[in-house]
Amino acid sequence: MQCRRVGLRLVLVTVVATLGMAPAVQAATFTVDVLADTAPDALPNNGCEALAGNTCTFREAILKANNSVGTDVISFGTIAANSVVGIGTPTLSVTERVTINAGFGPTIEINGPGPASATAGLEFTEAADNSVVSGLAIVDFDRGIVLNGADSVQITGN
Repeated sequence: MQCRRVGLRLVLVTVVATLGMAPAVQAATFTVDVLADTAPDALPNNGCEALAGNTCTFREAILKANNSVGTDVISFGTIAANSVVGIGTPTLSVTERVTINAGFGPTIEINGPGPASATAGLEFTEAADNSVVSGLAIVDFDRGIVLNGADSVQITGN
């Protein structure tokens, strides 16, 4: 009986130790480097390259982050401060936690189709709780940022 207890404890310790060694989830960084509003390519999770030359639009970066595990980062690489990103419809919906970092700002303007469009600039769903948006000026939308199920989104320098 004693031998069985020792064997069972050893198996239990091994299982607990193995579970504790699970690899950490790696978040992705998507760098917006094009001002166009282009839909993503047909291959999800392979980077941001809807346009030729491995370029990345803001819409594609959001869609890629929505399909990526972990808290991803969207930054605005070589796009100069005070640039304007023209966004059409539909609304850019954030469905996973993300950090959108346009710098200390507002430095990047997200320009919509006009206030009469009844379109929001950014929408954060429930799974996007604890997201962060910094450095964006969101203009010409019916509503700039909408929390659609998200309870907490930190908005700074906008």
